Parts: sequence; C-alpha cells; structure tokens
Amino acid sequence: MTKETVAIPLARLTAERAVLRRIASWPWIEAETVRGARIRVHAGAAPRRLLVRSTQLLVRRQGLYEYRLLAVIDASDTAILTDNRVVENLFPHVAGIIYNDPQPLVKREQWINGTRVDYLVSTNQGLILVEHKTHVPASPSPETLYPPAPNPRLRRQLEVLGRAAEALAARAEIVIAVTEPRVDRVRISTVGDPVLLRLLRVLAGRVSARAYRVRVVINGDKLDIVYGGEVGVQL
Repeated sequence: MTKETVAIPLARLTAERAVLRRIASWPWIEAETVRGARIRVHAGAAPRRLLVRSTQLLVRRQGLYEYRLLAVIDASDTAILTDNRVVENLFPHVAGIIYNDPQPLVKREQWINGTRVDYLVSTNQGLILVEHKTHVPASPSPETLYPPAPNPRLRRQLEVLGRAAEALAARAEIVIAVTEPRVDRVRISTVGDPVLLRLLRVLAGRVSARAYRVRVVINGDKLDIVYGGEVGVQL
C-alpha cells in the first residue's frame, strides 16, 4: 500500500530545453537547444528507450562546452528526472520524511568493520543502514522491475549491508528512489538471477526494502524537485 502523494519541494534547479538529435558515443548524446545551438550532453543514468520516446530534454551546463541531462519530457508532458547525482543529494532531506523524524542524523559513505554503506541514518526509532539506489524506469508502467537486469554489484552491496547491520545490531534497508511519477509499485526482480533470490531469503528479517518517488515540477526554466510519496515494494 502506497502513502498518499505529497508535494514537498526538495530543491530548485535551472535547466535549458533541448531536443535529441542523435545518440553519439554512449553515454554522450547530441542535442539542439531551442536557440538552435548544437550541444553535447551526458545522458547519465537515462535508459536509451526513455530518450527515444522523449519530446524534449531538460539539460544544464557542465563545464564550458558540455551539458548534463537533468530530465526528459515525454509525449504526455510528464517530466522524468534522470540525473542520479541530484537524487543522491536529496536523500538526506528525504530521510526525515520517510522515517517520520524531523531531525534525523544522516552520515554518507560510512565504513563499518571494513565494509562501506551509503548512509547511516540515526532516527528516533534507532539506527538504520541504507543502501540508496536511483531507478530511472524506461517506460511509464505503474509497476517497475528493479534491477531491470541481473546485477552482481547489487548482490555484493546487499551482502555488505547485511554484515554491517549484524555488526551494529541495526536495521538495514535498500531504499530505491523512483523517478517515474506514474509508478505505484517496485518489484524486486530475481528473474535470471537465482543467487539474488537465495540472498534475499537469507537476509529476510535483517534487510528490508522501501521506495519513494521523486517528481519534477516545471515553472519556466526553473525546476522544483519534489518528494512524491512512498511507493509499494514487492520482494
């Protein structure tokens, strides 16, 4: 069951509009701004299928001559955030919302007994170890699979998270930030990955999962990045 969507602004960014011209040497693409300038854009974590169905790109300058893709607008005029670095920077602000604590203490990239976790979040309910993921779905389906393909790196990270949680007698969570605002549920996919399936069973009770939406609200060239509520997770 998902919580009701709430509009809590987390950041404001400035972007420039452009359209895709061609996919160059991935992850670089070529685009054209509304002023007619040809620019080189780093596509970041954006799936190629998402780029192909875009009607506009929202980009921001990265250096003197290059840009980074911030968001994609599709045919339904829905903006989908694609810049995982923006999402990661927002998590300390989101932590207080999802853990129902107005003043959590959030520490990034902490080492515990030789293992690294993305975040330590100290809340009024106790300590939580977080592996944070940004998920940019390729389609607007109400359900999305994560990971979209077998991911050995995710397996290693979950093992690390489980060991660290056991060492500190703390809770551990994989937290997935979903940038497609029409997604209502994330299904943790083990298709073609029996190792992940076994690992999730072993870690059950020690490592849980949750997900939340990050939305984009456009006001001219200003973008409000907004917390869009929790999303259901099916293991």
